[in-house]
Amino acid sequence: MNSLEELILKRIKTNGPITFSSFMSSVLYDENFGYYSGKTNNHPLGIYGDYYTSPLVHPAFASLLAINIYHLWKAINEPVEFTIVEIGAGNGYLYREIISFYKKNIPSFLSVITYYPVDVFSDKSKDIYHIKEVPKGITGCIISNELIDAFPVNRFIFKDKKIKEIYVDYDYKNNTFIDKINHVSEPEIASRVSPFTKNFDDGYQGEVNLGIGYWADIISSIINSGFVITIDYGYERDELYSSKNNRGSLRSYFQHSLSSNHYSNIGRQDITSHVDFTTVNHSLAVNGFDKLFYITQKKFLEYLGLEFFIRELNQSYKNNEISNNSFNKQIYAINLLVDKNGLGNFHVSIHSKNISKDQKNIVKNQHITYDKSMIYLEQDSDLIYPDLRNSAISFGDENKETQTWKDIFEIK
Repeated sequence: MNSLEELILKRIKTNGPITFSSFMSSVLYDENFGYYSGKTNNHPLGIYGDYYTSPLVHPAFASLLAINIYHLWKAINEPVEFTIVEIGAGNGYLYREIISFYKKNIPSFLSVITYYPVDVFSDKSKDIYHIKEVPKGITGCIISNELIDAFPVNRFIFKDKKIKEIYVDYDYKNNTFIDKINHVSEPEIASRVSPFTKNFDDGYQGEVNLGIGYWADIISSIINSGFVITIDYGYERDELYSSKNNRGSLRSYFQHSLSSNHYSNIGRQDITSHVDFTTVNHSLAVNGFDKLFYITQKKFLEYLGLEFFIRELNQSYKNNEISNNSFNKQIYAINLLVDKNGLGNFHVSIHSKNISKDQKNIVKNQHITYDKSMIYLEQDSDLIYPDLRNSAISFGDENKETQTWKDIFEIK
């Protein structure tokens, strides 16, 4: 039993079974032993970690997001100060890619923006801020990329025609953490789920993310005028709680293997759940935000001009500017970003606050143009894709609980 398991067990001995939200909060965010603390898990992302995020797949993602933010700024009459806040910035990779794009292509924009990459553990890097260091009342844009899926969730089960909660207990005989069913700890769990129980068979399981409302409150306190870009995997509530998702969406990831055993590798594996975008929209709406877009990542990147990257990539290959090896790996990586069975099925929502109707229409109808210099293609020396491609072929063949890459972002 590791130190984190001992801490959790001590709480159970003292107070009885704990909510899964409390368990998940500890295993992910405990300051000393949590998965994201960086003290016990130095490589949660990338080739040597447990999963990939879009910014790591290909620089086209960060470039297109940077272009989108630039056009949002232009849509609100180019304010002289524009603050970008990235909540859940991790090690700052997306932040560095976006700033790099502006330096190469729109250097004048750097004099306008202030960029705050924010994370729970701000001491990972001198460039990463704590949320308390971000100014209030900004005009700008907040980025939330694959953040909400990592919020702790409460688990529920529909049993004997009632919504009950799945807690975490300990089996002393077998020395393992186990599920324990009892009454719901918060009334909101039942109120969110109750309208959909007609779809549930006995034993239906799912999750409720009670942290989204707090996230929206924090965002509202930060931004006075501007936009929120939310990118994550998930669905509207009616689809999230449909009959096909009768085992819920909770997933654990360890070294690119997907598992349904959330009580193994405690503190060393990631735990996520699909985002309830109905709650995202509602929580932002009550804080004065209006929804402008809700589309898949595939459509979002295509709307922003992914085809220009592919076109330039093809032209560079024809001109012998990049090798066949580089071309194939980059095409593979770009296709991963828009794969309908993976990253391309993530959803992107854009909300605005305190901007005029005309400005909203500009955002919705803006036409994005490109100069060749704005399209950055990896050179052979920069490529990380050999490992990415090989590891994506099959994750965890030796683990009977795991599934391959195409399954990772799907609800079963």
